[in-house]
Amino acid sequence: MDKKNYQTNKNDVFYVQSKSNNPTIIFVHGYSSTYYLHHQFYLANKFDKYNYFSMNFKGHKIQDDQSKLSEYDINQYANELINKIKKYNFNNIILIGHSMGGGIALLAYQKLASRIKKIILVNAINPAIYKSQMGIKYLVNVFKNKRSALKIIETYENIKPDNPLKNTLDAYLNFELERFLIKKRKFLFLGFKLISPILYSKLINIYKTITVPTLFISGKNDVVIPSNPTRKFLKKINNHYIDFVTIPNTKHIPFVEDFEKYNEIVWKFINDN
Repeated sequence: MDKKNYQTNKNDVFYVQSKSNNPTIIFVHGYSSTYYLHHQFYLANKFDKYNYFSMNFKGHKIQDDQSKLSEYDINQYANELINKIKKYNFNNIILIGHSMGGGIALLAYQKLASRIKKIILVNAINPAIYKSQMGIKYLVNVFKNKRSALKIIETYENIKPDNPLKNTLDAYLNFELERFLIKKRKFLFLGFKLISPILYSKLINIYKTITVPTLFISGKNDVVIPSNPTRKFLKKINNHYIDFVTIPNTKHIPFVEDFEKYNEIVWKFINDN
């Protein structure tokens, strides 16, 4: 999928069904992102035993997105996901949530726990975000209208030169940056909501009460959701359903920066009984 096809693709839901009764892997994208950033996971693997689903939330759609300011909201995103799960009658779900998408996945799990088989959290939002210093740099760059603003949050500078998707991903990042600057007031509104103590009070409770196998994948050098504070948070809540693993030499988007290692870790967790 090249940049042109991606930008003109009006389908903001991606769903490939192998068999209706197979488990469904659902990818939940992060802040100012889309499902496409995780698309290599679909392209590189066979899905004969699993269905694969992902979607773009309001404010993150590709075209003709007239979402209102009030719709830039993580709780509404969770409801969007829940409605899609019910619409397609997904069961035996494996949720993969990245960053903000991890929070969305947890909120959906809280309401649909009986449908969720496993959870994979990739640099998912948690109280460790308060240990990050990137928020200040991010806000300064946004107000200065600098293209470098979003790169502080979403960067994959370590992507291997021979990666077949490198050019496409570079084009995608440019597209994402341009969209962000156009809608920066709305994304700032969402950004402030994502550091709300009320939100983290709710998420902490969910982290504590998860009762399905859950894997937290952390980019060792992540500056947005720092790895060591995340490890300490998970150790403190002491939920034995949650395992923690780091991927060296990666930041906030390990499934792009070291896809091979990420892919290996994810499938091992999915296939373990």
